[in-house]
Amino acid sequence: MFYRLVHRFEIKRLMKNGLRMGKHIILFNREEDYGCNPHLVSIGDNCVITSGVKFITNPGIAVANTFGSKNDSASHLGEIIVHDNCFIGLNAIILPGVNIGPNAVIGAGAVVMDDIEPNRCVSGNPAKVTCTLQYYEKVCKKNTTLQYNQKTKRKVLKQFFWTSSKTHLLNNKV
Repeated sequence: MFYRLVHRFEIKRLMKNGLRMGKHIILFNREEDYGCNPHLVSIGDNCVITSGVKFITNPGIAVANTFGSKNDSASHLGEIIVHDNCFIGLNAIILPGVNIGPNAVIGAGAVVMDDIEPNRCVSGNPAKVTCTLQYYEKVCKKNTTLQYNQKTKRKVLKQFFWTSSKTHLLNNKV
């Protein structure tokens, strides 16, 4: 309870500092990091943000200017826009200036450096398009496990555990 309460106050504080969040957002943990400039982060409606996601609004290389770098863009701040119906996986990192299109899926651990088109699934470091949302939905439907009711539970348990010997289980790697 205390954990949720602290997280709720932290989100409210960030919103007072300019973080824009739509309706029906699901935040899985309090470990999200909205950067030192929360006013540069905008999240649309119906989005899911999992634990450990980092929104990097400042690339953190402003120090280079103090060491005599001639590059004025080293301290560039970038707005991050996450449109409606997006899913951002565990420990993903979103870098400055990224625009994530509607219905995008960002895989766990992805480092998003470029804009993501609508209805795309990306993963990896750097994040690359792995498939379309339609293909991902098709694969998920195909790989859906049994809907367990009392009858199917009993059947599975009987088939694999109650009537099978240990050697049968080991040989068939069930």
